Amino acid sequence: MNNREIDRLVAQHVMGWTLWLEHRGQYDYIIWHKKDREPWFEYGKPLVHKDRFRQITLADIDTHKHIENAPPEFSTDIAAAWQVVAKFGLTMTLCLVGGRPAGDWECELYTKGNPRSVEMEVANGTAKTAPLAICLAALQAVGVAVPEVEV
Repeated sequence: MNNREIDRLVAQHVMGWTLWLEHRGQYDYIIWHKKDREPWFEYGKPLVHKDRFRQITLADIDTHKHIENAPPEFSTDIAAAWQVVAKFGLTMTLCLVGGRPAGDWECELYTKGNPRSVEMEVANGTAKTAPLAICLAALQAVGVAVPEVEV
């Protein structure tokens, strides 16, 4: 699995965004949209544009046939990775450790409970970069298994 595929998984499962196919003229665009409302409401006359959209899954993406307005590069850009951390908000504590002997970064997510109780580790991720370690831990925390990562 490469970074682009991990970014898609993070957008869908961690950030809660939905994937839509938008037909514009001769082209089909893949767009990521937050779940607050349907994408056709972005236009002045939403009901006129509603027929251009349909919701799809990750398996429906064909990079040879579709133009993708990709999600942020969560697994390579630290600013985007902090958006992932912020998504967990007050429900989890993050521990990010660098400088491991192999040069890896480790990210651990802990549940926040009663201050008198011991925090419990929910997920962890180890990778060559901090953003990728954050993404792997976040995906594990929401129950998404990630196959071997290509570097």
